[in-house]
Amino acid sequence: GCFSGAPRHYAALLCVGAALILLQTHLALRAEPSSLAHALCLYATTLWARVDAHSSVLLFGALKLKAAVVPWCFLAGFLPLTGVMAGLTNLCGIAAALMVEAAAGVPMRAAFK
Repeated sequence: GCFSGAPRHYAALLCVGAALILLQTHLALRAEPSSLAHALCLYATTLWARVDAHSSVLLFGALKLKAAVVPWCFLAGFLPLTGVMAGLTNLCGIAAALMVEAAAGVPMRAAFK
């Protein structure tokens, strides 16, 4: 992947993502997330999906989709399991990835080789 051989960059991006998610939930939702797990997963998945947007993935062994839509499918799948407030926190994970993409540019793959 684009972070192979660059664990510090990956760890730094995860820390930036967690900070952005916490900031967004605090400012926009006026709440503290009960867990960052799903939001950070969506953050990392969105970064990957933006780098490899045109690749195809087999989701759950049944749906063949473009990588660009995978985070949105996960968001929709998590919503009934987690509830609205956690769903909004998960949406903050996607938004954080889009902010990082806007700031760092895509493809980021070249920056980590």
